[in-house]
Amino acid sequence: MTSVGTAKPSRRGRRRPVDGQARTRRHAAPDAVALPLVPDSRVWRKMDLAGGWTAWVMWYGGFAGQEATLQAVLNAADGSETALIAAARKLAGHGALLAHKDGVALGMTDVVASVPLYCAGARIAADGRDLVKAAGLGGIDQRSALQIALAGYTVGRRTLTPGLEALKPGEIVVVDALGRRHLRYARYVGEPDEAIDPADPQVMAQHNAMLLGLIEQLARDAGGRTIAVPLSGGLDSRAIASGLKLVGYDKVLCFSYGLPDNHEASGAQRVAKRLGYPWRFVGYEPKSLRAFFTGETAQRFFTFADRPDAMPFMQDVPAIERLRHDGLLPEDAIIVNGQSGDYIAGNHIPAAIGASRAPERLTRDALFHAIRAKHFDLWAFLETPAAVDAIKADVLKDLGDCVGDSMTRKDAVIAYELSEFENRQSKYVVAGQRCYEMFGYEWRLPLWEPALVEYWRRMPLAAKFGRRLFQSALEAANWCGVWGADWRFSRTVVPSWLRPLRLGVKALLAPAGKDVWHRAEKHVFEWRADPIQNYAIAPYRRVLFDRRGFRNALSWHAEAYLARHGVSLDALAAGAD
Repeated sequence: MTSVGTAKPSRRGRRRPVDGQARTRRHAAPDAVALPLVPDSRVWRKMDLAGGWTAWVMWYGGFAGQEATLQAVLNAADGSETALIAAARKLAGHGALLAHKDGVALGMTDVVASVPLYCAGARIAADGRDLVKAAGLGGIDQRSALQIALAGYTVGRRTLTPGLEALKPGEIVVVDALGRRHLRYARYVGEPDEAIDPADPQVMAQHNAMLLGLIEQLARDAGGRTIAVPLSGGLDSRAIASGLKLVGYDKVLCFSYGLPDNHEASGAQRVAKRLGYPWRFVGYEPKSLRAFFTGETAQRFFTFADRPDAMPFMQDVPAIERLRHDGLLPEDAIIVNGQSGDYIAGNHIPAAIGASRAPERLTRDALFHAIRAKHFDLWAFLETPAAVDAIKADVLKDLGDCVGDSMTRKDAVIAYELSEFENRQSKYVVAGQRCYEMFGYEWRLPLWEPALVEYWRRMPLAAKFGRRLFQSALEAANWCGVWGADWRFSRTVVPSWLRPLRLGVKALLAPAGKDVWHRAEKHVFEWRADPIQNYAIAPYRRVLFDRRGFRNALSWHAEAYLARHGVSLDALAAGAD
């Protein structure tokens, strides 16, 4: 596994400590080293290894043949931290490792923590709920609950339960007679090479060659099994599907979901047809999705995917269930989505800090404002001055030495991307893999492969803002003829009968200004027009008459998650005053 960030002094004289020694955190020595807690699930593989180690492994993509590398990681656990970090960086793919031998326990996440791990005292676990019980923890951390209410996830190691901590991406935790220590072997701290020109044909060719190499590895790893691709009208899943076609892998099933005739599904159908891959559509209608959210499958998923630091990402679940029911998804299929190509290639960088018109130097306040505006405003009525100050303190503390009192535009972007990587992406977005695990399916995340993460960490802002390099490189290559101006799909309002009504209300409210129209659009129309029907978790009347200032459908998912954990938004609001 390639390093994702290595420690070296910055030009401003500050040190970004990424090396394991520099980022070691120690806790008190335990009375005894306990076995890691592993869920009773067939997705975890138990292995007896040399040196007295028992390991539990959940690792996808390239794990076959890596037993020697895994053994090297465990052998190094008794040695120097430098050796342990070097061994960890050689693992490819995604997953998590738990291991134990007399007197030592170890846990390790991958570079994006696609499979979460937790710790409390001298215990390590794959399921936070098991650890809460084993460690005798309880109560609700109100500050963490506020973060979830406003963003859908916590900041840093925080969880809903006081005393329970989440491991970060690219982290190893070791518990032995000396105590518990945390080591970072990977961290997404940008080191952009400003000499790289994203318009250089050679740079674009190198980008495409790296991406295609990862897709070739995916095809080899699949070994003739069906690869199921949740295909949208966007760029990321299209890169996966067209890449598979280019390398000659034919056993691919593309599927889409949502409201009939939504632009994402219509575009996906056209792409799949051009590639010659079968395409299936699973309709999401308000009535059926409302029934789903209150039904047995959703409740089972809420239990299966529940974690103490983020609400679940679940939009694929109804589609997977239907495809299984219809016999279209083989039991040994591998599901490969496009997460998170839009983030890693730079599409999430806010214009306020990333655009050429942005100030050349920014303050800590300006950086936090960009983070808050993008992520921490799911419920306006919770954004009291005290709440905002608390969020700000936690966000900036989590970024540590990546934030100065005054930063260049480039350094502000580096800090912004690190914050999103370690919080929203690793805790919420990548957790969508649980949609597949619940049904027993393997998955792969080629756009989160460590080599690709390292590649984008080195790209300059000019290559990333607006995902310039990613889009221009693939459109120049035009893999399998599904790229370019003719393959850009504009959003349309569905269902079609809603369009004249929406336009009529917009015209009627025009004299009142854009803000009035946008509020009406959100309250009156979005519940019905949301292409993937995420609003269906709440009744239409609640959305229509709500006056608490929800931002979008995710606001209601955050409220539902907290309610399942016994936390009400009203109580949070009272505590935030």
